[in-house]
Amino acid sequence: MRVRLLWFTVFVSFLLACANRKQTPAQEEVNEPMAYPMAESIENDLPETVDPWLSYERTPCFGRCPVFTFEVFQNNRCTFDGRNFVDYIGTYEGRINDAQRARILRAAQSIHFFELDSLYDDPLVMDLHATLLSIEGKTVVNRFGGPDLRPLYSAIDEVIDAIEWTPFDRKN
Repeated sequence: MRVRLLWFTVFVSFLLACANRKQTPAQEEVNEPMAYPMAESIENDLPETVDPWLSYERTPCFGRCPVFTFEVFQNNRCTFDGRNFVDYIGTYEGRINDAQRARILRAAQSIHFFELDSLYDDPLVMDLHATLLSIEGKTVVNRFGGPDLRPLYSAIDEVIDAIEWTPFDRKN
């Protein structure tokens, strides 16, 4: 019992020390819509209540994990917010085409994404990044012990790499 209490204390201390680190939503919060900042020019194109069609986020780890958020909206406009270990640091905007959108959807369907549980995690395992992916309102948080979603992640990463990104200047 004391060992468990010690591990729990160490774990809580670690979480408090990393307060500025992006936290994975608690299990009960996973089914809630995820809020992500939108670039102002996209906000002007869309009603404020429109949620992204796709949200893809990779959180930090203790190593060189890519840290970013990628969003695609109903009108195929997208944003990329690169924070660490990615080619684009900062906020960028771009556009995907219908074929790229369909490719992502086919990849999701091929791995039965819409039938997956919402959370794959073990809070006792540390130093792992989390991947938060939401497509058409279905959200899956995959940090530990989840299914192999690499085919879907690869399809999205290839779309991200193909986009012609424009830096977003919040001053204008």
